[in-house]
Amino acid sequence: MNTHLIKHPKVIFAASKYAFGEVKRDFSTEYQSFFYALKKEYKDINYFNTYNKKKSVKNINRSFLKYCRKNKPDYIFMSLATYEIYTETLVQIKNELNTVLINWCSDDSWRFEQHSGIYAPFFDVNITTDSDAYNKFKKLKTFPILSNWGCPDQWLSSVKTENKCKFDVIFIGSSYMGRKKIINYLKDSGIKVQCFGHGWENGSVKSKKIPYLMNNAKICLNFSKSRGVKRQLKARPFEITGSGSLCLTEDSPQLGKFFNKSKDIITFSSKKDLKNKIIYFLKNKDKRDKIAKSGFLKCKNNYIYSHIIDAIFNKILEHKFSKKKYKEIKTNLNTFIFPKLIKNILFFLFKLFVGKTKSLKIVRRFFFEIEWRFRKKHIYSKSGWTSNLFNLI
Repeated sequence: MNTHLIKHPKVIFAASKYAFGEVKRDFSTEYQSFFYALKKEYKDINYFNTYNKKKSVKNINRSFLKYCRKNKPDYIFMSLATYEIYTETLVQIKNELNTVLINWCSDDSWRFEQHSGIYAPFFDVNITTDSDAYNKFKKLKTFPILSNWGCPDQWLSSVKTENKCKFDVIFIGSSYMGRKKIINYLKDSGIKVQCFGHGWENGSVKSKKIPYLMNNAKICLNFSKSRGVKRQLKARPFEITGSGSLCLTEDSPQLGKFFNKSKDIITFSSKKDLKNKIIYFLKNKDKRDKIAKSGFLKCKNNYIYSHIIDAIFNKILEHKFSKKKYKEIKTNLNTFIFPKLIKNILFFLFKLFVGKTKSLKIVRRFFFEIEWRFRKKHIYSKSGWTSNLFNLI
């Protein structure tokens, strides 16, 4: 790595340790991807869990600021999930410490306007995997880096030949966006598909089991939609190929930049096309093995996270950052009386029909959707309604 400017840089990685802040869901994608890669690249690396449901958002910010002051990092590499870090906290860090603030922005194809685009001015570097978001970051006069998803280094597994695999076809992910209809169509066509994740018969699996499942599957499926109708580049094709399986994926606009769509991976355009390609590759074992091996080598040599982190930091080290002071944000903490009243009324009404837990989530979503549209300057600050009224539920 090009570290001529800082011989032994101190780095803090700050993100959620567990998926959705829940220990039972095992390590988050960010933790197992970036933290392991950063540890591989840097000796002086520390970690802070920004998504701890046992703490209030206010206490998380106090602890984080204290942690940064103590460690005095050269770089803080973050991946924010929601409103867990106040913009005031970021301003304090920038004004007090000579550090570079970096944010890896996820799901920018649909989250840019409501999340990373609002946080962007408070970071020195905004990393995105979405080309449209990259152009939007440039218009905001921030320093954006267009990167890509990858495979965790520790997930790399050589390809098993088709006859040694335990599963014909698997899918790992949640059961939304019409996925159940497609899976049921495949099953009705006589294809054996095992599904893992929220809403499926096998339930969720711990992250350490994911590469094992992929490596033992003849074919792994990926769907490219998350929200709305837009298809996006996801991490799964990189994870599938890196784990040594044949990736059969719904196409997405940027996918061809990273993989040859006939030699490294296979794409499908409809459920009928998907069915026909599954049948073909289950019958043609040698072709399946050849493409899986090609995809594995492409990922291993180019798309593991240590390579991605290395490329990102080389770009950061080449960039000249201005040492400007940020204006302190004026926080109005007397804005919660009316929102709190609305919250209690809505919560009471929804609880009559859907119970306590679900009603709390519905009301929180209502506040979040209202706030990011009409209180953009406040939603991620100390005066944010959603973070103060709900914390990290």
